[in-house]
Amino acid sequence: MLEYNLMQITPGSGARLCSYMVPDTREAWKEDDSRTASVMRDLLPPSVVDCESHWDYFISLTMRDPKVVEMIRSAQITHVDVARETAVTTLSFGGTFEWRWQDGRWLMNRHL
Repeated sequence: MLEYNLMQITPGSGARLCSYMVPDTREAWKEDDSRTASVMRDLLPPSVVDCESHWDYFISLTMRDPKVVEMIRSAQITHVDVARETAVTTLSFGGTFEWRWQDGRWLMNRHL
């Protein structure tokens, strides 16, 4: 979880971040039909076409705000709840993520 979190502030780590996600999650940003998601997709540059480019773009935006970078850099895991092949982790800044045991490792399933 912490490694995944730190990759969100590491330029060029889009491909590696995507490798930590279950396949459905990698492309979920394209399929979210909520109004907010649709508006956000319309603001993306044409170069954002897949999970890797989506995260690389997001990381470039995140890196512009030193407060966000420090929040992510200093995050600690405050809670873990494992139930069979699913785990929920909460970070000190309040981010909560669901993980799924798949192919012999924990993969990010979704942000809660």
